[in-house]
Amino acid sequence: MFRRVGKKILSGFMAIIMVASVASCSVDKGAMDLVELYANALVTRDAVTLISYSVPGSDTTGYDICCAGIYKDIAVDEVLRRTTVKVRGGSSRAKEKDINGSVTCVFHMPDYKSVLSSSPESVEQFVSMLDAAPETEVEVNIGVVFQNGRWYVSNPKEISDAIYAPLYDDTYGFVMKFEDEVLGVEWVGSDNGDYVDASNMTAVFSMSEEFVSTGVFGDLHFSLLRGEDVVACRGDVTMGDDNTLICSAEITESDLGDYEVFPQDDYTIVIDDGVENLFMAETSQTLTDAYFPDNSIYTLNYWLNEDVYGGYYNVDSFATVLALDPLYLNCGKEYDLTYSAWGP
Repeated sequence: MFRRVGKKILSGFMAIIMVASVASCSVDKGAMDLVELYANALVTRDAVTLISYSVPGSDTTGYDICCAGIYKDIAVDEVLRRTTVKVRGGSSRAKEKDINGSVTCVFHMPDYKSVLSSSPESVEQFVSMLDAAPETEVEVNIGVVFQNGRWYVSNPKEISDAIYAPLYDDTYGFVMKFEDEVLGVEWVGSDNGDYVDASNMTAVFSMSEEFVSTGVFGDLHFSLLRGEDVVACRGDVTMGDDNTLICSAEITESDLGDYEVFPQDDYTIVIDDGVENLFMAETSQTLTDAYFPDNSIYTLNYWLNEDVYGGYYNVDSFATVLALDPLYLNCGKEYDLTYSAWGP
């Protein structure tokens, strides 16, 4: 769909260029072809074309934003899809080397600034408001220079400052997805896979610089789940150093309070903004024999069919009873009980 729109803009632009060429015969056809190509590359965010047709050695860093792949691209593309370009005129000479000229282009685009001031809440709403928005004009002088047998654009920084800098300066918070801005998650407090302090589990989220600088998401909260059971809820997400978010779950009121270490299980931290869940990070607790050793499985044992003197009157069988520790049974660690019996 995007390419079809680009072709539509290009065909209309070509007609305007032709009229301008007739009206201003001092504009070289090669220069006008370049302006046509360059303008179309601007509305399609074609950074490769923009850089390759800029005069060598010029400042093209303003076009880096075109291929950065950031969340704002979605909103910017919607604006540019609705942008058309017209030429007002220009002058140049192509017969001599190193001759400069310029062509004035007017970019007609929806007034996205006024749309953003109305605080759209979704891309769909933003698009609908763009279609109903009044038109605004951005006038750009595209400088051209003839060097080494071909035409180049001589002022890419001026052009990128006029077109892209304002577009990418806005936040477009309705586009940003929390999950796309998470670079990594580190679970703190694990000793070789064992979380040895059952009163706290902490996850540190490394976030993108854009996430931190835009401030799109306000108050964030989190819950800690063991399996599908919530063991800590509505904790506040705090901002740490180096673009990090910290979720530190304090376990005070749950069945985990009886444990010295976290039981073996799957744990999940769910971050929300008060309206919807934004992200889920999972970790698994493992238990080595250092925690809940096998000999801690029972709390007491006694023998059946034994009289007060230690005699057994049923010579065919005897039994012993083990009282199993509920904490061990619920710790998630696998166990396999066997028994042996022998006598004189």
